[in-house]
Amino acid sequence: MAKAKNVPPVEELTTPEVVNLVNTQAEHVDAELVRVSHSRVGRMHAEEIDITRSGVIGLSGDHVSGRDSWIGAVQGGRVTLNNGGVVAIQAEQMTLNGNAGLVQANQLDMAEGSTVGILSAGKVSAEKVRTVLLLAGKVEGTVETVLDNRRILLASLVAGIATGGVLLLGKFLFRRRNR
Repeated sequence: MAKAKNVPPVEELTTPEVVNLVNTQAEHVDAELVRVSHSRVGRMHAEEIDITRSGVIGLSGDHVSGRDSWIGAVQGGRVTLNNGGVVAIQAEQMTLNGNAGLVQANQLDMAEGSTVGILSAGKVSAEKVRTVLLLAGKVEGTVETVLDNRRILLASLVAGIATGGVLLLGKFLFRRRNR
């Protein structure tokens, strides 16, 4: 029977509770609380994230707050963005004072002058917000849209007819060539 060797215990890797990044770059940050200032971060995951004058490619967290920052993609519970921008965001509750490309949220509060490309939300509260495409269950306030629900339906119908026509024409032209 072989004797068991004494193996020293392996230290478990633990997630740090708090990470503070100032004037630095990081590829990946994972912690309970992350504070980022004047920095660039690739990916970030934390329960609470506070970003100031920084750039982040992607992040996820329960409570996310950003000021004067640009973010690629956000997935979060409660997200607040002031004077910055985000490419794509998915959140339960969102407060936006800035610019966003694609927003999907259950509840969205937008400040006057904020702009969103494509907005999908259960409830939107806003003052003079501009958006290209709006899909919302309830809207409170003035929202300027290029496409609303009725125009989306009309645009979809026109696109479907045009696509069908092009395919039919292509089939007709290629059938004649083969003969």
